[in-house]
Amino acid sequence: MKNLLYKEFRLSVQLPALFMVLLAGLLLIPEYPYFISFMYVFITIPILFVSCKEYKDIYFTALLPVRKQDIVRARFMTVMAIEVIQLIISVPVALLNRMLYPQGNPALMDLNMALFGFVFIIYAIFNLIFLPGFYKTANKLVLPVILSVTAAVIFGAAVEFLVQRVPVFKLYFDTQDRPLSQSLTLVAGIIIFILMNVLAYKRSARNFSKVDV
Repeated sequence: MKNLLYKEFRLSVQLPALFMVLLAGLLLIPEYPYFISFMYVFITIPILFVSCKEYKDIYFTALLPVRKQDIVRARFMTVMAIEVIQLIISVPVALLNRMLYPQGNPALMDLNMALFGFVFIIYAIFNLIFLPGFYKTANKLVLPVILSVTAAVIFGAAVEFLVQRVPVFKLYFDTQDRPLSQSLTLVAGIIIFILMNVLAYKRSARNFSKVDV
């Protein structure tokens, strides 16, 4: 597994993908829809898969003395690492945002712990649909990308709508004085992210085991 991960980060993850993570700087734009900044990952990850497809990465990796489920696990850990790095880089930017705009985001949801919790869920939804969908064929990308991005965007839009239109959601998730509810949302988001990725991995490994590489 260590060697597979080394291969992923040395050969598979392209430099443009790493630069995409730095787009966390968009969080410094006032009155910006902050969910959008985190969703640029949905460009980064398909680029990773397209690049690997062009170089026949799965075919050549399958020739190695490794299990098919380990091939899936290494790619899963790579995808999750990209997503978590995006979030980690965004934390100091979010703190700077709070310093620059102490009044919050008057137009949309504030950049707070609850938003980070919802982003974890958005990433979990994307992974749960995209990765098992891709590993059904280990070749076709378009439909899994469309379905996963659509579902993730709908969830993010629904959260934003509820926060803006339902007073109780706004009270607990979009104000500066509800640290407990927002921290609990963050913890819940992390737990959901982990559980849904475990489920996504199991489905992906099962799908890939049936593919004749």
